[in-house]
Amino acid sequence: MGDALTSEWLPAWVQALGSIGAILAAAAFVLWQHQLDRARDVEARVQDYRHKIAAMSALAKVARNWTENLKEQILTKGAFKSSGEFATAKEHLAIFRKQVAEADLSFLRKSEFVYAWMKLTGAMLAIDSDLAVLVRADSADPLNNDRKEKLTKSFAMVDTATLEIEALANAEGSPL
Repeated sequence: MGDALTSEWLPAWVQALGSIGAILAAAAFVLWQHQLDRARDVEARVQDYRHKIAAMSALAKVARNWTENLKEQILTKGAFKSSGEFATAKEHLAIFRKQVAEADLSFLRKSEFVYAWMKLTGAMLAIDSDLAVLVRADSADPLNNDRKEKLTKSFAMVDTATLEIEALANAEGSPL
């Protein structure tokens, strides 16, 4: 009689164990899929972060190159060829200053990057202010030594801030 029970119940036990194995395999597959999705999500966030850092670094480089040209025009050559050229330079500076000032810093993880970006923003504002003073200057020599010194410091601050931003962007790893 014991052999008969075993023979009758054997298919049921095999089916039960097979069902348990299928349930465990399905659960393992779902967990594996979830981990894969999480890894993709993390990679996407890392890439997005790096893209934003690279964009900010590129904007800082453009601002630096533009201010280098402006510095050469004002401090080396002493003036612009025309008032239209000066107005264009002021307009470009206003655009750069606005883009730098309005950049979204909320995603940044390092305070050093925010500090360097604020330094760049301040330098661009100082240059804009110095240029406004040059336009309104009533003296025969609107670009006197004091103004040249202030502009030189502002241009140097743009250089310093941009180099800091580039170094931090190059050293920036994962935001997570």
